[in-house]
Amino acid sequence: MKPVNRIAQILAVATDDDHHCWLTPEVDKRLYRASWEAHNAMPIPPGMYVRHICDQPRCVNPFHLTVGDSRMNALDRVNRTLPKVQVRKALSKRKGYLSQAERIDIMTSDTSAYDIACQYGVSERLVNNMRERWNSFTELQKQMAIAKVKDP
Repeated sequence: MKPVNRIAQILAVATDDDHHCWLTPEVDKRLYRASWEAHNAMPIPPGMYVRHICDQPRCVNPFHLTVGDSRMNALDRVNRTLPKVQVRKALSKRKGYLSQAERIDIMTSDTSAYDIACQYGVSERLVNNMRERWNSFTELQKQMAIAKVKDP
């Protein structure tokens, strides 16, 4: 049987951007434990768990991982479910498409993706995708989009 090189598996999905998740094809506790240990150059203390700050169990980005005890891990689980319920309620209230003005507001707002998602009744994923798209625009494209909303 061939030994598994976990660091090679982590590096295969790693990017230069520490803010984005490094997603593996499937959830593997050994990979995110190896990622945390390699990044921090120390073993995980006995009785401690690797927790995901990003809420993505397939993520192995060491900047998205932290260590905590079982109580902290259980609190994370509870806190993760509450916001999702609130977003689902907001999504169920949403009818129709976003207006151009709402789109510009979402893309230019400094408010958290979660708060914007609740405000407009859309998913956080949509908010993040819209903001990524907005950041790829040139300044001229941004100005034209804003002007289009102001002068319909």
